[in-house]
Amino acid sequence: MIRYVDVVDGSFQWRFATHPRFPYWALNMKQCHQLISQTSVFLHQHPCDAQLTIEDLRDMVGRQSAEHLMKRLQHYAAKVQGSHPYWFQRYCELRTLIEQKGPPTFFWTVSSADNYWPELHKLMPLPSTTEPDHSSRVHAVIANPHITEWFFCPKLSDWIQHWLYDALGAEWHWYHYEYQARGSTHAHGCAKLSNDPGICTLIKKAAAAAWVISEEQSDSSDINSHTISEI
Repeated sequence: MIRYVDVVDGSFQWRFATHPRFPYWALNMKQCHQLISQTSVFLHQHPCDAQLTIEDLRDMVGRQSAEHLMKRLQHYAAKVQGSHPYWFQRYCELRTLIEQKGPPTFFWTVSSADNYWPELHKLMPLPSTTEPDHSSRVHAVIANPHITEWFFCPKLSDWIQHWLYDALGAEWHWYHYEYQARGSTHAHGCAKLSNDPGICTLIKKAAAAAWVISEEQSDSSDINSHTISEI
């Protein structure tokens, strides 16, 4: 439905994508259906929990004995995109990746210059008779987030392939998208290079050396203070 388009007077009009609330409604409906589906699976695989009543649950919460039940529920709630268990599972995957292949060499952020990309605004439903000004481009980005997001994602994929892997020789990478209120997209990520000199190990050695130096200086200042007091 986001990609559904009407042709009115020779121009495209995306009635669902440009609606200010439809994407949020669609996401809410998707999460509700995922939650209902995972609830059915959970009750089928845990018939004993299916027999619990509201009073039983309240008693478990009052006695603070619902920890095991909550852990079982979180496993199924992780299938609901955008939920806290979902992001906790992504965190665990990233942590496992770091433990298996080593920490990342650097973190990176890629922002969308959506108000200044001429290639992007050629795809926007703007009047073709005149050159659009900055205000028109900003309005087009806000009114057509689906085009902006569609344009950004392939550019990011090309950037990752050509810059991280072809140019820098990345060993692995991880990233996730974030969206501003006006629909602008950006991505946060990290990557480990194959020629990584072991930055984390070097930082630990530098920190340990700095700690030893500070301790030696502290001991030296204590000795000097005692000598002065004796004098």
